[in-house]
Amino acid sequence: MVWSWLPIVLATWIPVPAPLGVPVPPDSASASKELPRIPVGHGITSLWVEGPASVSAGPEEPGQPSVELPMLCGDVTPPGRVLTLGAGARVVLVGGDLQLMSLRGPAVHRWTGDELVTVAGARPALSVVAGYREGPLVPLPPTATAAADERDRDSVALAFVAPPATALRDTRPVLRWRWSAPNGRFDVTLARAADDGGDPIIERWRALSGRSLVLWAPLERGARYRATIAVHGARALAGGESDEIAFGVLADADEAALTRSLNALREAAGRAPDVHPELQVLRARLFETYGLLADAERTWAGLALLYPEHPELNAQARRLAGAVRDQ
Repeated sequence: MVWSWLPIVLATWIPVPAPLGVPVPPDSASASKELPRIPVGHGITSLWVEGPASVSAGPEEPGQPSVELPMLCGDVTPPGRVLTLGAGARVVLVGGDLQLMSLRGPAVHRWTGDELVTVAGARPALSVVAGYREGPLVPLPPTATAAADERDRDSVALAFVAPPATALRDTRPVLRWRWSAPNGRFDVTLARAADDGGDPIIERWRALSGRSLVLWAPLERGARYRATIAVHGARALAGGESDEIAFGVLADADEAALTRSLNALREAAGRAPDVHPELQVLRARLFETYGLLADAERTWAGLALLYPEHPELNAQARRLAGAVRDQ
């Protein structure tokens, strides 16, 4: 009969952790050494956010409340922020070391700039996409919620519409342009951008009547090019309409590395039992780090169509579309 009361004694002796059903207030979320923590290499970005999740910083002035903003897909989280997830929330972060951190709510985490500290709730689940490596370029400044510069190019009489003024994978891109008049002939020149500014001409076409041109020969990988178009004839001699576009072609090594990473994302998506949109966000990031801004913009736009409840996805697409126009 002694054993009948032993569990009661043990229950009163063994310490029981406080319930984690309600996250602690962000202002009281300390980062003491006893809390679970994950070392993170330089910076974290929110790949995907589902459910109620916010990020807050300390007050700008003493005595004022902390500023709390919703977490958004694609946003970079500055150091010193507190991440608060409500019940049912799911957030996927990526660190500078390409480690994925899956957070579930309810929970509170503090990002110190070096570590992600779990203040309350479940510790993040860690994973990596085997074989995924990003390119050499740093993603553009995080302006996920800012509208892109909506300059109206429809008012331009003659303008290139393809290829985009960015990096390309295709060595045989098709030059396309718009022209406001029903008829017209055009002079098109393609030159390779040289370090000395000489820009040797690769192809030159006169009096084209269409709205597109298939290049005669494949372009060289790793090189940059400049295409110009002008109205042919007397209008051109009088200084009429013209346009110019510059672009580059990925080098062989970059194209091979990009293909490996895209295959790694495809294989990870195939193994996952559920849909993981964060893998598509990684795909957009991958394109951006190789300078393929138009491909990144199309990936974000596709996500925006699938998830209309996330307006920040469309904002990311507009950000990149504006960056392509600014090239």
